[in-house]
Amino acid sequence: MGPAALTKDQGKGKRQTMRGDIKLYHRNNTPFWWYRFFYNGKLYRGSTETTDLKKAERVIKAKRDELGLSRKLHEPAVSDRERKTTVGQLFDALENDYAIRGKLNTASKAHFKAARKPFEYFRALELTEEAIDRQIQEWRAEGYAPATINFWTQLLGQAYKLGRKCVGAGPDIGKLEVRNAPKGFFEKSEFESLVSHLPEDLQDSARFAFYTGMRKSEIASLKWAQYDRNGQILTLEAEHSKNGELRKIPIEGELLVIIERRAAVRSYKGENGEIVMSPLIFYRSKGSRLREGQPIRSFRKSWRAACEAAGIGTKLFHDFRRSAARNLIRAGISETVAMEITGHRTRSMFKRYNITDERDIREALRKEQEYLKSLPVENNVAEFKKAESK
Repeated sequence: MGPAALTKDQGKGKRQTMRGDIKLYHRNNTPFWWYRFFYNGKLYRGSTETTDLKKAERVIKAKRDELGLSRKLHEPAVSDRERKTTVGQLFDALENDYAIRGKLNTASKAHFKAARKPFEYFRALELTEEAIDRQIQEWRAEGYAPATINFWTQLLGQAYKLGRKCVGAGPDIGKLEVRNAPKGFFEKSEFESLVSHLPEDLQDSARFAFYTGMRKSEIASLKWAQYDRNGQILTLEAEHSKNGELRKIPIEGELLVIIERRAAVRSYKGENGEIVMSPLIFYRSKGSRLREGQPIRSFRKSWRAACEAAGIGTKLFHDFRRSAARNLIRAGISETVAMEITGHRTRSMFKRYNITDERDIREALRKEQEYLKSLPVENNVAEFKKAESK
């Protein structure tokens, strides 16, 4: 290696010596030489456990051989800006990219918030696979589904991919195995039992989801400005729709009952005792642990408690969506119209929700048997006699 070049580590006053593409430096409170270098966007750092510079160089060579790295690292110098880039800044860039491409909506914003929260203060060059694995285990312990966790780690990977010119390829991010996609449904009796055990400020949003199949994030975003009371039409704006398309929902029957009930409780007392008119159709009401008037977002504990009290096992709010798709088809609604109501863009995705169950199969077999019974038993085909040869 060439002669040492002594420098100052900005703001820290640590003496460093450059050896090719590797830095040897002293840390506070230790006499040992430490090394650090970047390779394929990853930071390698550790103590040589020696105060002798020559021995420290031998430690580095052994470390590089252990990692299977070439003798010459063709990595560009890392600038202060690149070194200080945080994961949160990578997420900012990705979220902006989503907005430019028209993919940013209420649902994706919620996923961005969940995915970035545990990592945003990490420096992008220093986030390790171990830290990501620990967070995945924490998410699992909190009860999040593997598919949801995989989507969050996918966003993390996309953030690194977008910022690869600055921070390299980033850490390896594993995925959880999703063996079976959830296929839960609510029968009418199960639905009524669950709703009776939900907190009052969640009951109407659950009813609205059961009848329309709208997503939880879409319902939470609904505002009175989107409701035409004269025409009884509710418009879901494209920015709040997961598929990015505007939808119009006619408000009839039970849906009208729900909307009128929400209109009756639209006003509430603010923090200073003044009367406030809620812009949201569905919001947190008095008695909630949250401040009155707040949007309905997470209610995992209340949901689990209601499922347990109703004796219906493990159910998801998203099961309302599957149930609505199946109920619409069973009611004789055409698939095209049903997709307009639920907001499914493709038939293949809709069919994943309108899953045939034992009841459908039993009904099909009953109809088949009725059809076979209606067929005549006697043979109506005339038998032709073979002509005798002369």
